Amino acid sequence: MKYIIYEQEVFSGSTYSMKDPRAAFLIFSIGKYACTRVKKEEHLKTAIIKLSQEINNMNITSEKVIKEELELTFL
Repeated sequence: MKYIIYEQEVFSGSTYSMKDPRAAFLIFSIGKYACTRVKKEEHLKTAIIKLSQEINNMNITSEKVIKEELELTFL
């Protein structure tokens, strides 16, 4: 993926920066992630859907990342 950083010595997860919408993800090997730099809930939903599409297109997981049912908490 473009704009992804993984430095095992520094941090146990990957950092992915998305340009449109502007968002940053911390992605962990167990499948959990955190999203930052998002100002509006609509942009958060769009960013998560876009990330799930990119992961699904890479065919690196045994299951498809589900994007239909997003349970989000926007702080």
